[in-house]
Amino acid sequence: MDKLPARLHAGWAHAAGDGRETVGALPLLPDEDACNATIARHIRALAARGPLRILEAGCGQRWFIDLDGLAYTLVGVDLDPAALDIRLHQRADLHEATVGDLCTVELPASSFDVIYSSFVLEHVDQADVVLENFARWLKPG
Repeated sequence: MDKLPARLHAGWAHAAGDGRETVGALPLLPDEDACNATIARHIRALAARGPLRILEAGCGQRWFIDLDGLAYTLVGVDLDPAALDIRLHQRADLHEATVGDLCTVELPASSFDVIYSSFVLEHVDQADVVLENFARWLKPG
């Protein structure tokens, strides 16, 4: 982790002081619905500045975050073209989709307000490379 950009390194899991782990300021909640609601609140706060561009990295077949009423573009990247097809044509919740490996996929630098990735990094051999890509793909600030 020493090679990670400072803003990602600082947000890596650490003790919250009350026995819970956190990622950045977000506690790792045992209840998935509560966790998704917490993430949605943070995304909604960002949306106060204007429409968002969100990358769902390793998107799979389903989006779990309720962002009804927000202006946003949801971009999905996944290795599985069938999952992306489901997201684009059955669920119709992705605006753009790219089949690709998060270690090697080419996405424009500074192009996303939010990067959401859930239950993905533990399956990636080079998670540090993915996190470096996340840092490059995030807009400054």
